[in-house]
Amino acid sequence: MVDGIASSHFAKRGAPQTMQLVRADDFLLENGIHKIRLMKFNIEGGEYELLEHFIETGFIRNISDVLVQFHDFVPEAPSRMRKIQEALSRTHYPKFQYEFVFENWRSRAEPSQ
Repeated sequence: MVDGIASSHFAKRGAPQTMQLVRADDFLLENGIHKIRLMKFNIEGGEYELLEHFIETGFIRNISDVLVQFHDFVPEAPSRMRKIQEALSRTHYPKFQYEFVFENWRSRAEPSQ
């Protein structure tokens, strides 16, 4: 639903909108984007699917810093968040975590700062 800054696939109010989706990793690679220094995931519940996709495809290794705000109104939000955090911990380490506010994960392949 389209509802200003609260627009979300999970919203229960606002105007419905039709859209065409593409695989995120395909879009990035087709546009010559192979390395991302910082990617912010604050997409009103969509962060779960996008992070799960990047982890599943391995593209997460191409992102140096992941800044994410997990939203708690998504079905099974706490368990999905934990699974993503567990998967992220294999390639990244947490720089800071404030549950359901913001957290930052730094690639283990990058030099620590």
